[in-house]
Amino acid sequence: MFKNILASIILIRCSLLGIGIFSILLVGCNKEKPAVPKEKEAVPEASIAPVNYLALPNEDWTDRTKERLQFVRNLGDNKSAILSIAVDGTDQRLVVSSGFLDSSGLVSIRDVPRRSPDRRYVAIAGVNKGDEYGIAILDLKNKTGKVICSGTTSHPIWSLDGTTLFFFFKAKEVAYRMASGKIDTIKGDNPSMTGQLGFSDKPQIFGFRESGYVITDYDGRTKRISEFISKLEAGALMGNIGEISQNGNFLATRFYHEVLVVDISHADHIAFKDSLPERAMSLNSDGKIIYYVSSKTVTLIGLNWESGKENQIMNDDVEHVSGLTTLFIGSNQAYIQ
Repeated sequence: MFKNILASIILIRCSLLGIGIFSILLVGCNKEKPAVPKEKEAVPEASIAPVNYLALPNEDWTDRTKERLQFVRNLGDNKSAILSIAVDGTDQRLVVSSGFLDSSGLVSIRDVPRRSPDRRYVAIAGVNKGDEYGIAILDLKNKTGKVICSGTTSHPIWSLDGTTLFFFFKAKEVAYRMASGKIDTIKGDNPSMTGQLGFSDKPQIFGFRESGYVITDYDGRTKRISEFISKLEAGALMGNIGEISQNGNFLATRFYHEVLVVDISHADHIAFKDSLPERAMSLNSDGKIIYYVSSKTVTLIGLNWESGKENQIMNDDVEHVSGLTTLFIGSNQAYIQ
């Protein structure tokens, strides 16, 4: 009987020991291969189809009821398209397909594409198949495009009424007249501008210089000169022309590793200064929101620089989005059609 009891004890201990060893081995296996949640297994990564950007509906260029953001999307294989999206993150649309761009005579985009005030035309500084620079105008109504000037060209902007496209040709500012199709050289004060923007509700040109900016009228006459860059730091040079708000009160630009919002209406006061991981940026109509393309997490973000609140507008491939600009709702000006 004693032998039977002893055998039972030994058997129980062996059983417990076996269970212990099995548990240790099981824990070790779990540490090496954590369980995959069922929802991950049910949605394989390959089943998530990428967005077909060229299959998006065309933007209704006649609709000026929404503030929108226009941007360039690199499609790979040296192909680009121009898209737009409402600032609330809805209604993404195709503006210019890669085929439409090719039909204009250009195959790539250099500067930020600029939309006319009535949203009908897109002005593009780019390169043709012969690697020659040029300016093209694309008509979204008739789906036609043409190169209006070839050579060393850059920085197209529109006049307030849309009758004139200003751009640089061989380091001189020129004006393309939509009605006549002729190009005139601006013979104003020649303030040595390196880039330019247009006020969306003022008939003025905001020209950038290495130390600041100059405001001129359409005839090139200087109305105001600012040296705000040289005041920030002696010897500093303008590195990015940035964007301007519709009301002309705020400028967003990059200064070294920081983004600045300059209050133009109040003696160039620096209203905002912070490091943002941006690759392109624009401002809303009153200049209080910075729209920027992130270089780290999500693509398109709206930042209210007064409150610090951020809103994600769109997810995308951050390596392939550039040329961001705001399409404002518009004013009561008479547009050409």
